[in-house]
Amino acid sequence: MNDLFIFMAKASIVTGVLFSFYALLLQKNSFHYLNRAILLFIIVFSVICPFLDFDFNRNYIFNTNYLWINELDDFSNVESLQNTVVQSEHHFRAKHFVLLVYIVGIIVFFIKSIRQFRAIFRLRKSGLKSVKEDSAVFVYLDNIKNPFSFFKWIFLPKDYDSFHGNSSIIEHEKVHVKQLHSLDLILSEAYCILFWFNPFVFLLQKSLKNIHEFIADNEIIRSKQTSIDQYLRLLVSVTEMKVYSGMTSSFRSLTIKKRIKMITNNKSSRKTGILYLLLVPVIALMIQSFSIGVSNDIPSLPPVKGGEITVKFAYSGINPVTKKQYTHGGIDIKIAEGSSVMSTASGKVIEATDKDGWGKLIVIKHANGYETWYAHLSKINVKKGDTVKKEQEIGLSGNTGHSTAPHLHYEIRKNGERVNPEEYFN
Repeated sequence: MNDLFIFMAKASIVTGVLFSFYALLLQKNSFHYLNRAILLFIIVFSVICPFLDFDFNRNYIFNTNYLWINELDDFSNVESLQNTVVQSEHHFRAKHFVLLVYIVGIIVFFIKSIRQFRAIFRLRKSGLKSVKEDSAVFVYLDNIKNPFSFFKWIFLPKDYDSFHGNSSIIEHEKVHVKQLHSLDLILSEAYCILFWFNPFVFLLQKSLKNIHEFIADNEIIRSKQTSIDQYLRLLVSVTEMKVYSGMTSSFRSLTIKKRIKMITNNKSSRKTGILYLLLVPVIALMIQSFSIGVSNDIPSLPPVKGGEITVKFAYSGINPVTKKQYTHGGIDIKIAEGSSVMSTASGKVIEATDKDGWGKLIVIKHANGYETWYAHLSKINVKKGDTVKKEQEIGLSGNTGHSTAPHLHYEIRKNGERVNPEEYFN
Protein backbone atom coordinates (compact mmCIF):
# COMPACT_ATOMS: atom_id res chain seq x y z
CA MET A 1 0.00 0.00 0.00
CA ASN A 2 2.85 2.35 0.85
CA ASP A 3 4.39 1.59 -2.56
CA LEU A 4 1.17 2.65 -4.29
CA PHE A 5 0.97 5.93 -2.39
CA ILE A 6 4.64 6.68 -3.08
CA PHE A 7 4.24 5.92 -6.79
CA MET A 8 1.14 8.12 -7.08
CA ALA A 9 2.90 10.96 -5.30
CA LYS A 10 5.99 10.74 -7.51
CA ALA A 11 3.99 10.51 -10.74
CA SER A 12 1.86 13.48 -9.70
CA ILE A 13 4.95 15.55 -8.92
CA VAL A 14 6.43 14.78 -12.34
CA THR A 15 3.16 15.73 -14.05
CA GLY A 16 2.88 18.96 -12.08
CA VAL A 17 6.46 20.05 -12.71
CA LEU A 18 6.58 19.22 -16.43
CA PHE A 19 3.12 20.56 -17.24
CA SER A 20 3.83 23.78 -15.35
CA PHE A 21 6.98 24.17 -17.45
CA TYR A 22 4.94 23.57 -20.60
CA ALA A 23 2.17 26.00 -19.60
CA LEU A 24 4.57 28.79 -18.68
CA LEU A 25 7.07 28.58 -21.54
CA LEU A 26 5.79 26.43 -24.43
CA GLN A 27 2.02 26.54 -24.60
CA LYS A 28 1.72 29.74 -26.66
CA ASN A 29 4.22 28.65 -29.30
CA SER A 30 3.01 27.62 -32.74
CA PHE A 31 5.05 24.40 -32.84
CA HIS A 32 1.86 22.39 -32.49
CA TYR A 33 3.21 18.96 -33.44
CA LEU A 34 6.07 19.34 -31.00
CA ASN A 35 3.70 20.49 -28.26
CA ARG A 36 1.50 17.47 -28.89
CA ALA A 37 4.50 15.17 -28.56
CA ILE A 38 5.54 16.86 -25.31
CA LEU A 39 2.10 16.49 -23.73
CA LEU A 40 1.97 12.80 -24.67
CA PHE A 41 5.52 12.41 -23.37
CA ILE A 42 4.50 13.92 -20.01
CA ILE A 43 1.74 11.32 -19.65
CA VAL A 44 4.03 8.38 -20.40
CA PHE A 45 7.12 9.72 -18.63
CA SER A 46 5.28 10.54 -15.39
CA VAL A 47 4.26 6.88 -15.12
CA ILE A 48 7.70 5.37 -15.80
CA CYS A 49 9.89 8.01 -14.13
CA PRO A 50 9.34 6.72 -10.56
CA PHE A 51 10.77 3.36 -11.67
CA LEU A 52 13.86 4.69 -13.44
CA ASP A 53 17.27 4.14 -11.90
CA PHE A 54 20.24 5.64 -13.70
CA ASP A 55 22.62 5.70 -10.76
CA PHE A 56 25.61 3.97 -12.37
CA ASN A 57 28.21 5.22 -9.91
CA ARG A 58 28.44 1.80 -8.33
CA ASN A 59 28.47 -1.75 -9.61
CA TYR A 60 26.66 -3.91 -7.10
CA ILE A 61 28.02 -7.45 -6.91
CA PHE A 62 26.61 -9.95 -4.47
CA ASN A 63 29.37 -12.30 -3.37
CA THR A 64 28.43 -14.87 -0.78
CA ASN A 65 31.99 -16.19 -0.63
CA TYR A 66 33.27 -12.93 0.81
CA LEU A 67 35.73 -13.34 3.69
CA TRP A 68 33.47 -11.44 6.13
CA ILE A 69 30.37 -13.52 5.61
CA ASN A 70 30.74 -15.75 8.65
CA GLU A 71 30.39 -13.49 11.65
CA LEU A 72 29.09 -16.06 14.12
CA ASP A 73 28.34 -15.32 17.73
CA ASP A 74 27.83 -17.61 20.70
CA PHE A 75 25.54 -16.04 23.28
CA SER A 76 25.06 -18.06 26.45
CA ASN A 77 22.38 -15.75 27.76
CA VAL A 78 19.90 -13.76 25.68
CA GLU A 79 17.69 -11.34 27.56
CA SER A 80 14.24 -10.52 26.40
CA LEU A 81 14.79 -7.17 24.70
CA GLN A 82 11.74 -7.21 22.50
CA ASN A 83 11.04 -3.68 21.37
CA THR A 84 8.93 -3.94 18.24
CA VAL A 85 7.58 -0.82 16.68
CA VAL A 86 3.90 -1.49 15.99
CA GLN A 87 1.97 0.60 13.55
CA SER A 88 -0.92 2.28 15.33
CA GLU A 89 -4.45 1.22 14.56
CA HIS A 90 -5.33 4.82 13.77
CA HIS A 91 -2.62 5.03 11.12
CA PHE A 92 -3.71 1.70 9.69
CA ARG A 93 -7.30 2.86 9.32
CA ALA A 94 -6.26 6.23 7.86
CA LYS A 95 -4.25 4.58 5.08
CA HIS A 96 -7.07 2.22 4.21
CA PHE A 97 -9.56 5.07 4.19
CA VAL A 98 -7.39 7.00 1.74
CA LEU A 99 -7.07 3.88 -0.42
CA LEU A 100 -10.86 3.43 -0.35
CA VAL A 101 -11.43 7.03 -1.44
CA TYR A 102 -8.91 6.60 -4.26
CA ILE A 103 -10.59 3.41 -5.51
CA VAL A 104 -14.04 5.02 -5.35
CA GLY A 105 -12.72 7.92 -7.41
CA ILE A 106 -11.35 5.55 -10.04
CA ILE A 107 -14.69 3.75 -10.24
CA VAL A 108 -16.61 7.01 -10.63
CA PHE A 109 -14.40 8.34 -13.42
CA PHE A 110 -14.24 4.94 -15.10
CA ILE A 111 -18.04 4.69 -15.19
CA LYS A 112 -18.20 8.21 -16.63
CA SER A 113 -15.80 7.23 -19.42
CA ILE A 114 -17.69 4.03 -20.18
CA ARG A 115 -20.89 6.04 -20.55
CA GLN A 116 -19.17 8.33 -23.03
CA PHE A 117 -18.02 5.35 -25.07
CA ARG A 118 -21.49 3.83 -25.02
CA ALA A 119 -23.04 7.10 -26.15
CA ILE A 120 -20.69 7.28 -29.13
CA PHE A 121 -21.38 3.70 -30.20
CA ARG A 122 -25.12 4.24 -29.82
CA LEU A 123 -24.88 7.23 -32.13
CA ARG A 124 -22.98 5.07 -34.58
CA LYS A 125 -25.75 2.47 -34.56
CA SER A 126 -28.50 5.06 -34.84
CA GLY A 127 -27.00 6.66 -37.95
CA LEU A 128 -29.38 7.24 -40.85
CA LYS A 129 -26.69 6.14 -43.29
CA SER A 130 -22.92 5.68 -43.52
CA VAL A 131 -20.62 6.63 -46.36
CA LYS A 132 -16.98 5.55 -46.53
CA GLU A 133 -14.49 7.96 -48.04
CA ASP A 134 -10.76 7.27 -47.94
CA SER A 135 -9.87 6.51 -44.32
CA ALA A 136 -13.01 8.10 -42.88
CA VAL A 137 -16.59 6.90 -42.47
CA PHE A 138 -19.31 9.59 -42.54
CA VAL A 139 -22.22 8.82 -40.23
CA TYR A 140 -25.36 10.93 -40.77
CA LEU A 141 -27.56 11.68 -37.78
CA ASP A 142 -30.78 13.63 -37.31
CA ASN A 143 -30.19 14.59 -33.67
CA ILE A 144 -26.97 16.64 -33.93
CA LYS A 145 -26.22 20.07 -35.40
CA ASN A 146 -22.45 20.17 -35.21
CA PRO A 147 -20.03 17.70 -36.86
CA PHE A 148 -17.54 15.82 -34.69
CA SER A 149 -15.24 12.83 -35.06
CA PHE A 150 -14.10 9.78 -33.15
CA PHE A 151 -11.36 7.62 -34.68
CA LYS A 152 -12.46 6.97 -38.29
CA TRP A 153 -16.08 8.03 -37.75
CA ILE A 154 -17.12 11.56 -38.67
CA PHE A 155 -20.61 12.27 -37.38
CA LEU A 156 -22.58 14.74 -39.50
CA PRO A 157 -26.06 16.28 -39.36
CA LYS A 158 -28.35 14.85 -42.01
CA ASP A 159 -28.60 18.26 -43.70
CA TYR A 160 -24.87 19.04 -43.52
CA ASP A 161 -24.88 20.08 -47.22
CA SER A 162 -26.77 23.22 -46.24
CA PHE A 163 -23.93 24.31 -43.93
CA HIS A 164 -22.04 27.34 -45.11
CA GLY A 165 -18.41 26.30 -45.34
CA ASN A 166 -19.18 22.64 -44.70
CA SER A 167 -16.27 21.58 -46.90
CA SER A 168 -13.74 23.21 -44.55
CA ILE A 169 -15.48 21.70 -41.54
CA ILE A 170 -15.34 18.21 -43.05
CA GLU A 171 -11.68 18.60 -43.97
CA HIS A 172 -11.02 19.79 -40.43
CA GLU A 173 -12.53 16.59 -39.04
CA LYS A 174 -10.58 14.51 -41.53
CA VAL A 175 -7.37 15.88 -40.06
CA HIS A 176 -8.45 14.56 -36.66
CA VAL A 177 -9.06 11.14 -38.21
CA LYS A 178 -5.74 10.98 -40.08
CA GLN A 179 -3.73 12.26 -37.11
CA LEU A 180 -5.31 9.67 -34.74
CA HIS A 181 -6.25 12.37 -32.24
CA SER A 182 -8.83 10.06 -30.68
CA LEU A 183 -6.00 7.79 -29.58
CA ASP A 184 -4.48 10.73 -27.67
CA LEU A 185 -7.82 11.42 -26.01
CA ILE A 186 -8.22 7.82 -24.85
CA LEU A 187 -4.70 7.82 -23.41
CA SER A 188 -5.33 11.08 -21.57
CA GLU A 189 -8.71 9.80 -20.37
CA ALA A 190 -7.09 6.69 -18.88
CA TYR A 191 -4.52 8.95 -17.24
CA CYS A 192 -7.29 11.10 -15.75
CA ILE A 193 -9.00 8.01 -14.37
CA LEU A 194 -5.87 6.79 -12.58
CA PHE A 195 -4.81 10.22 -11.33
CA TRP A 196 -8.20 11.85 -10.85
CA PHE A 197 -7.01 13.50 -7.62
CA ASN A 198 -4.35 15.50 -9.48
CA PRO A 199 -5.77 18.70 -11.10
CA PHE A 200 -2.83 18.91 -13.49
CA VAL A 201 -4.01 15.84 -15.44
CA PHE A 202 -7.26 17.55 -16.42
CA LEU A 203 -5.41 20.70 -17.44
CA LEU A 204 -3.11 18.53 -19.53
CA GLN A 205 -6.04 16.79 -21.20
CA LYS A 206 -7.64 20.15 -22.03
CA SER A 207 -4.35 21.43 -23.48
CA LEU A 208 -4.06 18.30 -25.61
CA LYS A 209 -7.52 18.92 -27.06
CA ASN A 210 -6.51 22.50 -27.82
CA ILE A 211 -3.41 21.29 -29.64
CA HIS A 212 -5.55 18.96 -31.75
CA GLU A 213 -7.66 21.91 -32.89
CA PHE A 214 -4.60 24.06 -33.57
CA ILE A 215 -3.14 21.28 -35.73
CA ALA A 216 -6.38 20.82 -37.69
CA ASP A 217 -6.80 24.58 -38.21
CA ASN A 218 -3.22 24.91 -39.38
CA GLU A 219 -3.57 22.04 -41.87
CA ILE A 220 -6.71 23.54 -43.42
CA ILE A 221 -5.13 26.98 -43.80
CA ARG A 222 -1.90 25.50 -45.21
CA SER A 223 -3.88 23.55 -47.82
CA LYS A 224 -5.27 26.89 -49.07
CA GLN A 225 -8.73 25.39 -49.45
CA THR A 226 -10.03 28.59 -47.92
CA SER A 227 -8.63 31.98 -47.01
CA ILE A 228 -7.76 32.89 -43.43
CA ASP A 229 -10.56 35.49 -43.38
CA GLN A 230 -13.16 32.99 -44.55
CA TYR A 231 -11.96 30.40 -42.07
CA LEU A 232 -12.09 32.87 -39.19
CA ARG A 233 -15.64 33.88 -40.15
CA LEU A 234 -16.56 30.19 -40.23
CA LEU A 235 -15.20 29.76 -36.71
CA VAL A 236 -17.22 32.71 -35.45
CA SER A 237 -20.37 31.48 -37.18
CA VAL A 238 -20.45 28.21 -35.25
CA THR A 239 -19.95 29.67 -31.77
CA GLU A 240 -23.64 29.28 -30.97
CA MET A 241 -23.79 25.65 -31.96
CA LYS A 242 -24.10 23.04 -29.25
CA VAL A 243 -20.97 20.96 -28.62
CA TYR A 244 -21.21 17.20 -28.32
CA SER A 245 -19.39 16.30 -25.12
CA GLY A 246 -17.21 13.27 -24.59
CA MET A 247 -13.97 11.92 -26.01
CA THR A 248 -14.56 13.38 -29.47
CA SER A 249 -12.94 16.02 -31.66
CA SER A 250 -15.14 18.81 -32.95
CA PHE A 251 -14.79 21.84 -35.21
CA ARG A 252 -16.99 23.71 -32.76
CA SER A 253 -14.88 23.30 -29.64
CA LEU A 254 -14.63 25.35 -26.47
CA THR A 255 -11.31 26.80 -27.65
CA ILE A 256 -12.50 29.01 -30.50
CA LYS A 257 -11.16 32.21 -28.91
CA LYS A 258 -7.74 30.61 -28.46
CA ARG A 259 -7.84 29.18 -31.99
CA ILE A 260 -8.57 32.58 -33.51
CA LYS A 261 -5.74 34.08 -31.51
CA MET A 262 -3.35 31.30 -32.56
CA ILE A 263 -4.29 31.71 -36.26
CA THR A 264 -3.92 35.49 -36.27
CA ASN A 265 -0.70 35.66 -34.24
CA ASN A 266 2.70 35.57 -35.86
CA LYS A 267 4.32 32.14 -36.03
CA SER A 268 6.94 31.36 -33.43
CA SER A 269 10.51 31.93 -34.56
CA ARG A 270 13.18 29.26 -34.56
CA LYS A 271 14.91 31.04 -31.70
CA THR A 272 11.88 30.23 -29.57
CA GLY A 273 12.77 26.57 -30.05
CA ILE A 274 15.61 27.08 -27.58
CA LEU A 275 13.00 27.06 -24.84
CA TYR A 276 12.31 23.41 -25.65
CA LEU A 277 15.92 22.54 -24.89
CA LEU A 278 15.38 23.78 -21.34
CA LEU A 279 13.04 20.83 -20.90
CA VAL A 280 16.02 18.45 -21.08
CA PRO A 281 17.62 19.47 -17.74
CA VAL A 282 14.19 19.46 -16.10
CA ILE A 283 13.64 15.86 -17.25
CA ALA A 284 17.16 14.93 -16.15
CA LEU A 285 16.46 16.41 -12.73
CA MET A 286 13.29 14.33 -12.42
CA ILE A 287 15.15 11.16 -13.36
CA GLN A 288 17.99 11.85 -10.97
CA SER A 289 15.59 12.70 -8.16
CA PHE A 290 13.83 9.36 -8.45
CA SER A 291 16.82 7.25 -9.50
CA ILE A 292 17.97 7.23 -5.90
CA GLY A 293 14.29 7.10 -5.00
CA VAL A 294 14.84 8.80 -1.68
CA SER A 295 15.75 11.96 0.13
CA ASN A 296 19.42 12.90 0.32
CA ASP A 297 20.09 11.64 3.84
CA ILE A 298 22.67 9.09 5.01
CA PRO A 299 22.44 6.22 7.51
CA SER A 300 22.45 7.89 10.91
CA LEU A 301 20.40 5.76 13.31
CA PRO A 302 20.76 2.44 15.08
CA PRO A 303 18.75 -0.18 13.18
CA VAL A 304 17.04 -1.42 16.36
CA LYS A 305 15.80 0.18 19.52
CA GLY A 306 17.56 -1.29 22.50
CA GLY A 307 19.99 -4.15 22.28
CA GLU A 308 23.68 -4.41 23.01
CA ILE A 309 26.61 -4.31 20.60
CA THR A 310 28.46 -7.55 21.25
CA VAL A 311 30.87 -7.62 18.29
CA LYS A 312 32.51 -4.43 17.11
CA PHE A 313 33.41 -3.35 13.60
CA ALA A 314 36.73 -4.73 12.28
CA TYR A 315 36.97 -7.31 15.10
CA SER A 316 39.47 -9.98 14.11
CA GLY A 317 39.29 -13.52 15.43
CA ILE A 318 38.78 -17.20 14.67
CA ASN A 319 35.57 -18.18 12.98
CA PRO A 320 33.95 -20.87 15.18
CA VAL A 321 32.57 -22.68 12.12
CA THR A 322 35.40 -22.50 9.58
CA LYS A 323 38.16 -22.29 12.23
CA LYS A 324 39.79 -19.67 10.05
CA GLN A 325 40.84 -16.13 10.78
CA TYR A 326 38.21 -13.60 9.83
CA THR A 327 37.53 -9.89 10.13
CA HIS A 328 34.12 -8.63 11.14
CA GLY A 329 32.67 -6.26 8.54
CA GLY A 330 29.92 -4.68 10.63
CA ILE A 331 28.51 -4.76 14.14
CA ASP A 332 26.44 -7.40 15.88
CA ILE A 333 23.61 -6.24 18.11
CA LYS A 334 22.22 -8.69 20.64
CA ILE A 335 18.46 -8.34 20.46
CA ALA A 336 15.58 -10.70 21.11
CA GLU A 337 14.17 -12.55 18.14
CA GLY A 338 11.24 -10.74 16.54
CA SER A 339 12.45 -7.23 17.43
CA SER A 340 11.67 -4.51 14.92
CA VAL A 341 14.48 -3.68 12.48
CA MET A 342 14.33 -0.22 10.89
CA SER A 343 15.90 1.33 7.82
CA THR A 344 18.53 3.76 9.05
CA ALA A 345 18.00 6.11 6.08
CA SER A 346 15.62 6.50 3.16
CA GLY A 347 16.56 4.29 0.26
CA LYS A 348 15.73 1.62 -2.27
CA VAL A 349 15.76 -2.09 -1.49
CA ILE A 350 18.19 -3.85 -3.83
CA GLU A 351 18.19 -7.23 -2.08
CA ALA A 352 15.62 -8.96 0.14
CA THR A 353 16.19 -12.68 0.23
CA ASP A 354 17.45 -15.70 2.14
CA LYS A 355 21.16 -15.84 1.26
CA ASP A 356 23.43 -18.60 2.58
CA GLY A 357 25.32 -17.59 5.75
CA TRP A 358 23.60 -14.21 5.87
CA GLY A 359 20.27 -15.84 6.57
CA LYS A 360 17.38 -13.57 5.75
CA LEU A 361 19.10 -10.49 4.36
CA ILE A 362 18.03 -6.99 3.33
CA VAL A 363 20.31 -4.60 1.43
CA ILE A 364 19.23 -0.99 0.93
CA LYS A 365 20.83 1.52 -1.40
CA HIS A 366 20.89 5.13 -0.21
CA ALA A 367 22.06 8.45 -1.62
CA ASN A 368 25.73 9.38 -2.02
CA GLY A 369 26.93 5.81 -2.59
CA TYR A 370 25.77 4.37 0.76
CA GLU A 371 24.36 0.90 1.37
CA THR A 372 23.11 -0.70 4.58
CA TRP A 373 22.99 -4.46 5.20
CA TYR A 374 20.71 -6.22 7.71
CA ALA A 375 21.39 -9.94 8.25
CA HIS A 376 20.06 -12.96 10.20
CA LEU A 377 16.48 -11.66 10.18
CA SER A 378 13.54 -13.82 11.11
CA LYS A 379 11.17 -11.98 8.78
CA ILE A 380 11.50 -9.67 5.78
CA ASN A 381 8.76 -7.07 5.36
CA VAL A 382 9.97 -5.51 2.08
CA LYS A 383 10.81 -6.75 -1.38
CA LYS A 384 13.43 -5.92 -3.95
CA GLY A 385 12.67 -2.62 -5.67
CA ASP A 386 10.70 -1.13 -2.78
CA THR A 387 11.40 2.41 -1.66
CA VAL A 388 11.65 2.77 2.11
CA LYS A 389 11.72 5.76 4.41
CA LYS A 390 14.01 6.47 7.33
CA GLU A 391 12.88 4.61 10.49
CA GLN A 392 10.49 2.43 8.47
CA GLU A 393 10.24 -1.13 9.73
CA ILE A 394 11.77 -3.45 7.13
CA GLY A 395 11.87 -6.73 9.03
CA LEU A 396 12.27 -8.53 12.34
CA SER A 397 15.48 -9.66 13.98
CA GLY A 398 16.19 -13.37 14.16
CA ASN A 399 18.67 -16.20 14.21
CA THR A 400 18.84 -17.36 10.60
CA GLY A 401 21.90 -18.26 8.55
CA HIS A 402 25.27 -18.80 10.24
CA SER A 403 24.17 -17.57 13.64
CA THR A 404 24.13 -19.29 17.02
CA ALA A 405 21.80 -16.88 18.87
CA PRO A 406 19.28 -14.14 18.06
CA HIS A 407 20.99 -10.93 16.95
CA LEU A 408 21.23 -8.45 14.09
CA HIS A 409 24.32 -8.11 11.94
CA TYR A 410 24.40 -4.54 10.59
CA GLU A 411 26.75 -3.04 8.02
CA ILE A 412 27.24 0.32 6.32
CA ARG A 413 29.11 0.46 3.03
CA LYS A 414 30.17 3.63 1.25
CA ASN A 415 31.11 3.25 -2.41
CA GLY A 416 31.59 -0.46 -1.79
CA GLU A 417 33.84 -0.12 1.27
CA ARG A 418 32.71 -1.16 4.73
CA VAL A 419 32.75 1.61 7.32
CA ASN A 420 32.19 1.63 11.09
CA PRO A 421 28.39 1.90 11.69
CA GLU A 422 28.89 3.31 15.19
CA GLU A 423 30.50 6.42 13.75
CA TYR A 424 27.22 7.19 11.97
CA PHE A 425 24.95 6.94 15.01
CA ASN A 426 23.62 10.35 16.06
